[in-house]
Amino acid sequence: MAIRLANISIFFMVLGLLLAGVIMLQVYLCKKESKWLGLIMPGIFFCFSVIAILGFAFFTPMVVSHSIIEIIIPILSIAFIMNIPTFILLTIYFVCRQKQRKNKELEKMNIQDLE
Repeated sequence: MAIRLANISIFFMVLGLLLAGVIMLQVYLCKKESKWLGLIMPGIFFCFSVIAILGFAFFTPMVVSHSIIEIIIPILSIAFIMNIPTFILLTIYFVCRQKQRKNKELEKMNIQDLE
């Protein structure tokens, strides 16, 4: 029991460190001058979600007796759940870019005030 609890706690610590690393990398990429660098991580996670949706669609046996709702609801739920990291990373991207835009405008105003 104690070994299982230790393994679970180690798993969650590693998962937390991985999550923190992904978020720090996203913030780092968003602060770069190129706007495309900040879209790399959301793009990767979006590709993962598309792969999951296609995997579900191709590898789930389709039975003729299923209604269209019984097919669409699982696909939409997979799409929503798999895109949560994409939405979080896009939010980080837009917040960082907004701060950058605001700082650039303040810098322009300071330069104009000096002239």
